[in-house]
Amino acid sequence: MWTETTATAAATGMEMAAVVIWTVDPAGTTISSGRYYSEAVRREGPGITGFIRGLGRPS
Repeated sequence: MWTETTATAAATGMEMAAVVIWTVDPAGTTISSGRYYSEAVRREGPGITGFIRGLGRPS
């Protein structure tokens, strides 16, 4: 299971995004671990569709 959160700093306008990937036990009742990733949002980059389609293609 994963969650994504975004926030924009009022003073600077910097937008940040964070993703947490949770590992849930097989019974589905307990979160057993998680990983957290965050970085500044780059709006000028490719959209998610273009990014996914480009995975594994030679550059």
